[in-house]
Amino acid sequence: MQRRKIIIDFYSAGNRNVGVGEYSYKLAEALYAKASALKERGVALCYIVPRELKGHFGDDVEYLVGNKFTRSLYRYFPYRCDLFHAVHQFCLVKFMRSSKKSLLTLHDINFIYEKKGRKIEKYRRKIARRMSEADRVVVISRFVEEDVRRLYPELSKPVSVIYNGVSDLTAEAAAAASLYPETGEGFLFHISSLQPKKNPELLIEMMRCLPDEKLLLAGNWNTSYGEYLKDLIAKKKIGNVIPLTNVDNTVKSLLYARCKAFLFPSLCEGFGLPPLEAMRFGKPVFLSRLTSLPEVGGKYAFYWDELEPEAMAAVVKKGLDEWRVSGSPDEVRRWSCRFSWEKCASDYVRLYLDMLGD
Repeated sequence: MQRRKIIIDFYSAGNRNVGVGEYSYKLAEALYAKASALKERGVALCYIVPRELKGHFGDDVEYLVGNKFTRSLYRYFPYRCDLFHAVHQFCLVKFMRSSKKSLLTLHDINFIYEKKGRKIEKYRRKIARRMSEADRVVVISRFVEEDVRRLYPELSKPVSVIYNGVSDLTAEAAAAASLYPETGEGFLFHISSLQPKKNPELLIEMMRCLPDEKLLLAGNWNTSYGEYLKDLIAKKKIGNVIPLTNVDNTVKSLLYARCKAFLFPSLCEGFGLPPLEAMRFGKPVFLSRLTSLPEVGGKYAFYWDELEPEAMAAVVKKGLDEWRVSGSPDEVRRWSCRFSWEKCASDYVRLYLDMLGD
């Protein structure tokens, strides 16, 4: 029996500092754990990766190595390929002409919230072309599925929901505790890319109404918007907001472990990974009710119904008081454990085999 081959574009796994990079890396890792069993069923996995990741995930998968230029040509190479998977809509390898089947994972269509005027139609057509090249589409939340079906009523191909996994960073936090004693405990915490859609400006304004609390605000401050946030903190003399930059996974895990609550007033999320990472530590999380966040927070999160500093501060005060009396870290942890990379990979394997006719 000829072995069937699945080629997956994991090139972005080389940059774990961005969301699609971390997603690609963790999914590649989780799928590798199933590679041996797939071989026994006559299915081989092949990863497209940057040179530094060749062989990184182990010997049970094959590797295609290239740079930005060569990857753009992969679609025209006559590789033997039974199924090609683009793991996000920004993959440079959009499809492979030699592949019998093609799968696209769509993480969001946030352009309908972020863009204006003609740009919305431009991006709408771009995503429509990407989906037209795929036999099936995966989305990462029910919310994204609803967005897709609303914006593309003409879409007739199957759409599946496969949730992202959430890494358990608790062991890493315990191992790092002695390395970073200066972080202290009992602070509020937010981490994101610090883009306007993440709403960090509103958190800064909110902290003026919470003078007895301290907020550690982590992300990329080396942008024009980051500079604007620094100026805002200085201009309004908000001394209880502490900017943090260059926060790696080890430090991030420790901040989750030591915070009293995690705050995430994002305006636009296809999934919402940081709140679930915090919930894995049994922490209370405060979220906006927008886009996918109620889907990932469920009944175990506190929600801001009004994104205005005074109202948000009132919700935080009340929520922290309720948590001190009746909070259940174990229930929060169990909820977050529903989102695992093992389950994510298993769902993809089932879909792969279905598309291959197994």
